[in-house]
Amino acid sequence: MHMDVTDLAINKLIILYILNKLNKPTTNSQLTQIILENNLINYFALQQYISELINTGFINTITDNKKQYLIISNKGIDTLNFFLNRIPDSKIEQLDDYFEHKNESTQKIEASTEYMPVKDGFEITLILKKGSKNIIEIKLPAKTMEEIETIRNNWKYKYEEIYTNLIESIKKK
Repeated sequence: MHMDVTDLAINKLIILYILNKLNKPTTNSQLTQIILENNLINYFALQQYISELINTGFINTITDNKKQYLIISNKGIDTLNFFLNRIPDSKIEQLDDYFEHKNESTQKIEASTEYMPVKDGFEITLILKKGSKNIIEIKLPAKTMEEIETIRNNWKYKYEEIYTNLIESIKKK
């Protein structure tokens, strides 16, 4: 199968787009996994393109602890910015969706609390966040500051157990 020059250029731009999106040193196997998971380029062509992009200075290599990493060079960024409109919108949307989903699945869950005085004491809100999204928000009454501190500490150190038990209880038949 003969690939025309336009497809070759687009495939190389896709590689540069991914490296730019990652914005950190990446191993060849990590880059390969992303490309193959998205069914963008076949393995052998991909390895050839990576080699060519390194040889022409669009990708730099970094060696750390005997492991080689790839990173887009300034020349690669300039080229990508200039020719970005050549990558089909469908491919960019596919990759953006992939990275958005990947980021969501690897974001750390954070537990926090807020409280405010109300008529009969306090209302404490227990919050679990993943990135900027609230996963859960639970409002509880509390009578004293001591009770608030107990709830806050329990939430801080036991939120995973509490959340898991809550979800399991709600889903039980």
